[in-house]
Amino acid sequence: MGNRTSYNQVPIGDMNSPSIRSSSLDKTATKPLENNPDGTDLMFVFHDTEDDSAERVVHEQIENQRNIDEELKFVISLNEKVVCERKVYAETSDVHSICSIMRMGDIVEFCAREHAHHWVVYLGNGSCVQMKNGVVTEENIASIYPDRMARIVSEIYKFKPLPASQICDAARSQIGRDSVWSNSECFAAWCRFGRPEFLSDKVEIKDLDSAKVGLPTEKCKIDVYNEFGEIIETKHFTNLVELIKYRRKVEE
Repeated sequence: MGNRTSYNQVPIGDMNSPSIRSSSLDKTATKPLENNPDGTDLMFVFHDTEDDSAERVVHEQIENQRNIDEELKFVISLNEKVVCERKVYAETSDVHSICSIMRMGDIVEFCAREHAHHWVVYLGNGSCVQMKNGVVTEENIASIYPDRMARIVSEIYKFKPLPASQICDAARSQIGRDSVWSNSECFAAWCRFGRPEFLSDKVEIKDLDSAKVGLPTEKCKIDVYNEFGEIIETKHFTNLVELIKYRRKVEE
């Protein structure tokens, strides 16, 4: 126990063979050759499995990385007021790198190709609260998606955030309860802003004057932009949650 070194038996032939390069052995520690019972020479190669594991995680993160230039560019309006805008995306990084700049109450977004973004509420000291598959739990933020890159998205929505302590209390208060949120984004945004619009797709945006003036009931709107900053699609919804569900589906 405690020995990180692993032992791989590597059959070798003529050490003068051009197929064997000394450069390939520069970073390995070797043990003197021994004779195998079948007459095959063996060389024992020692390597650090922890470093290898770290390299694999970094490689998987890079392979999973979204191309930010191809991410959906949009503006969301609620009652004709812009409440969310993502025309320029922040670079992503591994969680360990951004932990030093995360603050209590921040929203962190995990990104991966062909997957919906996963949002969590950061509590501090490496802990977070997440809603996944209808279950709210407290987790170590580094263990949630070790193969995905992440970024802080606390300012994406333009609502006024609650104080950090209230954000964390709201998140913790839901641990162990049946979730009423459609996705992790609505859960994390509700914790941060306390807005009922994120709570349920049953909560509609109501305008008491709409019946008088004959205005449509659709008060949530998303404008989707192309790479040149031109609107290529506009869709209306009767509540913010349904709009978010639609947008996340398109992003996958």
